[in-house]
Amino acid sequence: MNTPRQRPQVFVKAYSPAQIMSIYRSGKIPLDGRKVDAMVRWLQQGKKLPPIKRDKTGRVIDGMHRTAAREEFERIRHNPHTTPPYLYHATSADRMSSIRSKGLLPSEETHWGGDLGVASEGKVFAADTIEKALYYAAIVFRNTLEQDGVAHVPVILKIRTAGQKWTYGEREFWTEKKVVPARLSVLWHGCWHPVLQAKYIDEDMYYRWNEEVGQYESWDGDPVGEKATDAVEDVKLFYLK
Repeated sequence: MNTPRQRPQVFVKAYSPAQIMSIYRSGKIPLDGRKVDAMVRWLQQGKKLPPIKRDKTGRVIDGMHRTAAREEFERIRHNPHTTPPYLYHATSADRMSSIRSKGLLPSEETHWGGDLGVASEGKVFAADTIEKALYYAAIVFRNTLEQDGVAHVPVILKIRTAGQKWTYGEREFWTEKKVVPARLSVLWHGCWHPVLQAKYIDEDMYYRWNEEVGQYESWDGDPVGEKATDAVEDVKLFYLK
């Protein structure tokens, strides 16, 4: 039986902002984007970060997250339109097979009409927070569920932006180039997983209306409520809890 290869750990000698952000942007250390985002929101509310966490030996274990959060907070405060180290894109479970193979491709068909639909063509869009990415995904998910009675599970992807040009629009970032699979991670059960390894997320994962019980239910068969908005809240709880 082969032993899975362990990703080598990378440590730095000092928690200097320049040093840590360089490693953070390079993706060599897989910092938890949700933890960094939570700390940034904490700072934006004018609060101090929670106390430093240490392991049994006294070594600081969340120093890099704290430093990345402070740097990100300052970036947003002074220049909110500069591209952050990571962006977030919402898609659906039925698209994951194609994304694992081809990555994120500039859109040929959009979910939006009018000028917004025209402006969206030929681009890959991404947001600087999970909440913003999930906002648009929730609209599409709810509308599809109400119209068709079934909708695939929304999926949140994290994009490593280093080395690729992104442009800031009115509310989000976009690129006209494809985003290769190696840049992508997917959020599932509270952890980020490389997209190339996430073969367990597929077209069989959807919410649907169950006429017999008069409720919407998840792909596991669990009832979530009588309204499409109940299913939306169940999805949000899964990602934002």
